[in-house]
Parts: sequence; structure tokens; C-alpha cells
Amino acid sequence: GLYSVKIRFGVQGSYPNVVKFIRELEDSDTLFITNSIDLKASTDGETTNAGGVDLTLALETFFYQ
Repeated sequence: GLYSVKIRFGVQGSYPNVVKFIRELEDSDTLFITNSIDLKASTDGETTNAGGVDLTLALETFFYQ
């Protein structure tokens, strides 16, 4: 039958690299449904990491077994 797999994970990096990562997911041969995206400026302790972002993604994909 058809099975659903839900995935939630975080990514940290520069904004251009995070955008590149999302584009690679979109271009993947595997279908990913984006259920939520949380993006915020990256912080290191109490200081903001210049140009860095923290991304949390909740995705869903499907497979037959």
C-alpha cells in the first residue's frame, strides 16, 4: 500500500545556502510536501550570527511497499 512518512528537521547556514537547499528539495525526484517552514535569524548564544539563519522544516513524502 501507500505509506506516508513525516519528517521534521533543522538546518543552519547562510541565507543563500538555505535557499539553495530548499530549491534542491523542490527539484528532487522524490515528492516532498512542505507542511511548515520556520525561518529565523541565527543566534550564537546572545549575539546574532551575521547572515546566518535557522530553518526548521516539516515535510511529508510517500512510498509504496
